[in-house]
Amino acid sequence: MIVAAVGALAPLGAGRPAAAADPNAWTATEVYIPSTDGVRLHTFVFRPANLPAGKKTPVILNVSPYNTSGAEPLSPTDVANDPAPSPGGFPLSAKVFEHGYSYMEVALRGYGASTGCYDEGGPGERADVKAAVEWAADQKWSTGRVGMIGHSYDGQTQLMALGMHPRGLAAVVPSAPPAGYVNFFDDGVSNVTGRAFGAFYLVSDLQGPSLKAPVEHHVNALNGPLSYPACYPQTEIGTFNNKPQSQYWRDRDLAAKAAGSTIPTLWEQGFDDFNVRPSSFLPLWSTLRGPKRAFIGPWTHGIGPPNPETLRFLDAYVKQDPAALAYEASAPAVTIQEPDGRWRTEKSWPPADTVTRYLGIRSGSYIDGGVNASESEPPSAVTEVTGDLPVPLPTGHGTWTFSSPVTREVHLAGTARVRAHVRSILSNSTLIALLYDIDPAGQARFIARGGHLLRTAGGQDASVTLYPNDWRIAPGHRIGLLLTGDDGLWFEAGKSQLPVRVLSGSLLLPVVSHPRTTFIASGPYKVAHQPAPFTVAADLIARRTAGPLSP
Repeated sequence: MIVAAVGALAPLGAGRPAAAADPNAWTATEVYIPSTDGVRLHTFVFRPANLPAGKKTPVILNVSPYNTSGAEPLSPTDVANDPAPSPGGFPLSAKVFEHGYSYMEVALRGYGASTGCYDEGGPGERADVKAAVEWAADQKWSTGRVGMIGHSYDGQTQLMALGMHPRGLAAVVPSAPPAGYVNFFDDGVSNVTGRAFGAFYLVSDLQGPSLKAPVEHHVNALNGPLSYPACYPQTEIGTFNNKPQSQYWRDRDLAAKAAGSTIPTLWEQGFDDFNVRPSSFLPLWSTLRGPKRAFIGPWTHGIGPPNPETLRFLDAYVKQDPAALAYEASAPAVTIQEPDGRWRTEKSWPPADTVTRYLGIRSGSYIDGGVNASESEPPSAVTEVTGDLPVPLPTGHGTWTFSSPVTREVHLAGTARVRAHVRSILSNSTLIALLYDIDPAGQARFIARGGHLLRTAGGQDASVTLYPNDWRIAPGHRIGLLLTGDDGLWFEAGKSQLPVRVLSGSLLLPVVSHPRTTFIASGPYKVAHQPAPFTVAADLIARRTAGPLSP
C-alpha cells in the first residue's frame, strides 16, 4: 500500500509480531516526503509496536541511495516472500524500538521509488536530507528530535545535514563518510574508486525497481530520465573534473559547509579505507564545536559504527536520557585501535602534545607512471572491491629516502606531509608519496599514502598531504619515504612514462611528545588490515639514508 498523502501513516502490516512480550516489535508505513524541484522521496517509517495512544517518540533517520523500492527496503526482490517491510540490520541489532525510537529509511532523489535525478552530494541531495529531517521532526507522533545514522554514502548524507542545519537535528553518527572532491581526487590525482563511484551511482539511479514492486514505484523510477535528462551527463562530467575550485566541487564541499557545526557527532573512520578515503576526516572533525567523539583505527571499509556506543550516544543527545548524558559527559573524545590491536583513548586527536619533526628528502628521480604498488600484495581493502590480482605488483619503484635508525620510539599521530621541489618534463605528472616503517631486516611495512598532481611542467614546489594514521616506529627501525608515480589500485598512475626529478624537500611527521603507555581492555573492532611487507635491499638503504630526524 502506498500512502501518497504527505504525513499520513497507514499501516502496511507488522513486520514483526506486535506481541507484548517483544519490546523490539514494530509496525511499518510507507509515505512520500516532498523535497525541492517537485521531487518526492520514498520513505518507510517504522514505529514501535504497542505504543500507548498519542505517545511521541524521537526519530532515528537513515537517508541513503541504497534504500530501494520493494516492500523490503534493502532487498526488493524479496517482496513476495516478505510482504511487510522491515528495517535494515542496524535497528534490529541496536534494539532501537525497545529504546523507544521510531526509525525512518528515506531514498535520495533518483534512487528506488523516489523521483528526480541523483546529483552526488549536490544541492538536490542536500535539500532531500533537510526535507527528511524536518519532516521527521514535524510529525505529530515525533518529539521533534531527530538523530541520523549510516555508513559510507549514508554517512555522507549526515555531513550534508550538518551543513544544511535542518530543524530538529539533534545528533549524527557518520561512519566512513565520503565528502565530495577528496573521495574522487588526491589534490588532482584520481582515486581509482572515485572513477568507479560515478558509474556505480549512475547505474543505481537508472536501475528500475523489483518487477514485483508496485506500479507507482516504476513510474517514479522513470521520472528522472524523463523529467531531468540533463542532470545525468552534468553529474557524470562533473565527477571527472580534477580541479577542487570548480563550481561542481565547490557545490559539494561538504566539509566547508559543515565546518563549525555544534550538532553532537560520533564519527567512525578507518585509516585503510579503500572505498572512502580518510582524508576527509580531520579537516571537518577539527572544526566541530559541539559534543563530539570518534572511533579511529587501521580498518577497511566494511566496518560500521559500534552499536552499543551508537545507541548510547543517540540516547544522550536525541532521547536526552539522563544516564546516557552522564556517560557521555565523561566518555573519551577519541578511542583508537593501534595496528597491533591495542586500544587507548585520547582527549583529542591528533593529541595536543604532537610536534612536527623533519627528515630531509634525498634528491633522485622516478617515472611518471611505471608500475608500483605500496605493498607486496593487494591490501585487504582493495581485495574487498577487486578480488585478488593474479600476481603481486612490483614494489619499491621510485626514489627512496630513509632516516637513520631511531634510538627511541617515534609515535606518529596525525597527518604527515611532504614538501618537495621537483622538475617534470610534462604538465599533469603524478607525484605519490608512500610512508613506511623499515625494520632492521629491511622489511618495509606500509603506513600512509597521499598524491599530488604536478599541473605544470618544469621546476615547481609540490606539497603532498598523506592520509592520517596512528603508528609507532620501534627503536632500531627506520622511516622510509618513497616518491613514485604509481600506487597499484589506489591511484590512477601517471601517463607520460617520463622521469620526474626530485631536487630537494622535507618530510614533516606528527610525533607525540610523551609516551602512551596506558591502554583500555578492549574495543568494538578487530584490526581489519594487516600490512603485506616487502624487503628493501640493504645497499639501497645505505645509499639513500638522509640522517636522523630533526630537531
